[in-house]
Amino acid sequence: MSRTLKRSCRFCGVEFLAQRSTAKYCTHKHRIAYNRLDARIETLMNAALDYMWDINQLAKAHPHIAKKAATVMLTAERCISANREALGFVPVASNDSE
Repeated sequence: MSRTLKRSCRFCGVEFLAQRSTAKYCTHKHRIAYNRLDARIETLMNAALDYMWDINQLAKAHPHIAKKAATVMLTAERCISANREALGFVPVASNDSE
């Protein structure tokens, strides 16, 4: 006996009848597209962290460019912060009330 469940697609938000209890997407194309989106975000984050690490190492090796390197690092950090939702960051609760 097969049971169908009404679900909302994670990619497009359209409601569909799921044939399996683990279904999350209305079509296989949406599943693939959503998974690729996650992969792009992860790749972008890794590239940004690698870039920042490289700049840090360059500044340590060449102290005369440390001020420019700090400016570049601050700019990269601001770009990541400005796009944190698009990059997949989840807000973390702070303990500032103490």
